[in-house]
Amino acid sequence: MIGVWQICSDGHGLFAGAPSDTIGVEFGPSTSNGDGVGEGNSYFLKSGPSGPVRGDGPDCQQTYRVVDDMTVSCWSLGDKYFSHFELMYSPCPRELWLESQNGRNGTLASF
Repeated sequence: MIGVWQICSDGHGLFAGAPSDTIGVEFGPSTSNGDGVGEGNSYFLKSGPSGPVRGDGPDCQQTYRVVDDMTVSCWSLGDKYFSHFELMYSPCPRELWLESQNGRNGTLASF
């Protein structure tokens, strides 16, 4: 998951609390607790002059947690917004498929 991903479907609506100009998400390095759980920071991306750039301010950063490479949860600072997805990975083309129980489903493609 670590890397920069374009949101291919549902735009900013895929992640709860994402700003309206969100075009992608960057998952930073994660730390593992040894039980198959990794946690790190994620950043919402917007269009910049030469490609995607991180958005400004606290609304553009969330924490993420991946459990056994099967689910991912994302939440905002102060826990105001929360998203939870089943996670599927495709190596060719390199994509992540996210499916939630609340209807927020989407595809992320490597930039």
